[in-house]
Amino acid sequence: MGPNSQFGGGAIASNMHPIVLTLTLLASVGVLFLPKRKALGPLLVVAFLTPFGQQLFLGGFHFFAVRIVILAGLIRVTRTKLTSKKSLFSQGLQPLDKMIFALAILHAATFILRLRDIGAVTYQLALLVDTCGGYLHCRY
Repeated sequence: MGPNSQFGGGAIASNMHPIVLTLTLLASVGVLFLPKRKALGPLLVVAFLTPFGQQLFLGGFHFFAVRIVILAGLIRVTRTKLTSKKSLFSQGLQPLDKMIFALAILHAATFILRLRDIGAVTYQLALLVDTCGGYLHCRY
């Protein structure tokens, strides 16, 4: 193992079974177009039913099945925010929301500053998409 064994490596090509790809695309469409109270279901189905390692490798980035559905959820949240005049959160940003975002950002910053490598930056950006995006998807 190299000095930076916490990140890096992995598959260098896409490794997604056609059934998993179909499930992921259907779940993404479901997240985008289902009513708000049912939009979390497709994310949970993909999270619990897809084997670990099912990914699309595009431009040097690994897009796991769950991450693809989370990105669809972020598109939904962004679309809702841009088309609606009301606040994204009905009661505003709560202290717990701020703490979760601060924890994710501080974790990413310390990891990047400790390792000082571009691979650490891409790894932590993906982790921020997973944690903050997943939290927003579940919270909204």
